[in-house]
Formats: sequence, C-alpha cells, structure tokens
Amino acid sequence: MHAGSTNVLIFFMKTTIFDDKANSEKSIDRLNYNRTTDKRFFKIELLHKLVFQKTQKILSERTNSVEWVKTYIYTGEYNDKAMGMLKKSCGDTIREMNELIDKENQLLQKIHTLSENPDLKAQVRSHVTSVKERFEQHKRLKETALEKQTRNTEAQKNFFKKIREMNFVELKTTPLVCRNGYIIQKGVDVKLATDLIQLAFSNAYDVAVLMTGDLDLKESINLIREKLGKLVLILGYYSSNPDEAKYNTISRDLINSCDYFINTKDFTEQEIQAISTAKRVSKQN
Repeated sequence: MHAGSTNVLIFFMKTTIFDDKANSEKSIDRLNYNRTTDKRFFKIELLHKLVFQKTQKILSERTNSVEWVKTYIYTGEYNDKAMGMLKKSCGDTIREMNELIDKENQLLQKIHTLSENPDLKAQVRSHVTSVKERFEQHKRLKETALEKQTRNTEAQKNFFKKIREMNFVELKTTPLVCRNGYIIQKGVDVKLATDLIQLAFSNAYDVAVLMTGDLDLKESINLIREKLGKLVLILGYYSSNPDEAKYNTISRDLINSCDYFINTKDFTEQEIQAISTAKRVSKQN
C-alpha cells in the first residue's frame, strides 16, 4: 500500500528495522489461521530479510540504493521476580482449587445419606460434579500457564543467544512483569519510541521500518516524518473484511500516519514458504 511519493531520485538511503517482537509475531502468525494443514513456523531472520526486500521494491522509484544498516528487536525479558510472583500466584490458586475439590468429593460421598428419592440424588450429584469439574478446569489452566511460561523462559534464552550472534542486530529488552497471575510486557513501546526519535535526530537512518501496531507510536511517527523528513514503513496484519477484522494487529489510523504499509495478509504462498518451515504437529493418542 502506497501513501505517496515524489519523482526525486535519491542515491542512498539508510534503512533501520524496529521490530516489536510480540506484535510482529501476531501479525505473521495470523497467516496460520486459514491453514488447516501445513502450519508454518516463521523464522525472524528470514522475515526481516523479506521485509527489507519489500522495502527496496517500494523505494525503487525514489532511490537506486537502499542500505539495511541495523535491526532492533524489542521484547520483554523473563526474570526471577516475575517468575517467582507467577509461581506464587499459580501455586496459591492450585492449592485453593485442591481444597475446594476435596470439599466437593466429600459432598459426593455423602449423597447416599439423602432421602431415597433417586431424582433428588441425581440432581445433587450432577450439580456437585459440575462444580468440581469447574474447579478442576481452573486448576489445570493455572498448571498449564505455569508450565508454558517455564518452557518460554528456556526458549527465550535460546532465542536471545541466536540473536546476539547475528550481525547488525541489537536486542532491546524490558523486564516482564506478573500481574494478577499473568506474565505481561511493559515498557517496550516507550523504549521503541525513544530509540525511533533519538536515532532520527542523530541521522542514523533515512527510512524506519516499524514492525508494530502500537497506536501510541503515532506522535513519534508524526515527529520524525514532519520535522525530520524520515520515511516510515509499517508492517502488520489488516483486513477490512468484518469476519477477519478481529485478527487485525494494526489500526487504519496508524496505517494512515505512515508513508507505506506492508500487509502480512498479502504475503504470497511463495513468500510464506520462504520465511518459514513446517510446524511439527504432535500426534494425539
């Protein structure tokens, strides 16, 4: 999608990618939603390469030389404090559910002391069993959440090691926090906005490619475009189809604030294959 261009041919343009990992992952994972088979595992380094190639093509009318100078990846980082709070929160809930489940089991054992009315017994047993199942489901959710975040901690260590071995790529992390039993990301948008402006003022780039959908960046985008003359491309998943709009990772308002929009929804099958591998599907017994 193209928001406007001029006929002035500029010889050299420095391009920097700013990747809000949590948002860009959602934008690219949307491509799996309509794939009943052959789900894909997307590789971040291949995605960045494709995005830069698309940037080159978009800017071909303006310049005959686009250089990819740097990539910044923004993400929340697991830490002992957040994981400790999560373990405590989940542990407290699991213990509470176990106590409630025990009480429901005791009630089930006492049903035989009720009157000989079989209908009443059946109603009480159904009610108690239903309540018990809800407690067990809530317990399983907390157990699963704790297991998932523990796996994610190890996966993140491997991801960070991989990224730190790559040239011209820099990790920008903020500590993940635990709120109400959930691990959430905080401060990434502020760090990205700060870098976007500071690097623009130091003339570190001519073109910013934003892989994010955070509307809070709109003012920063307006500043670097209107005051500093930078070009801004933005990537996200966007559909005007009401049935698909719930999967959007970016708003029309944010799209309109940039010079160009790269819609992951428009990625061709060839491009999808080029930036991914087939996911391993576990067999269910």
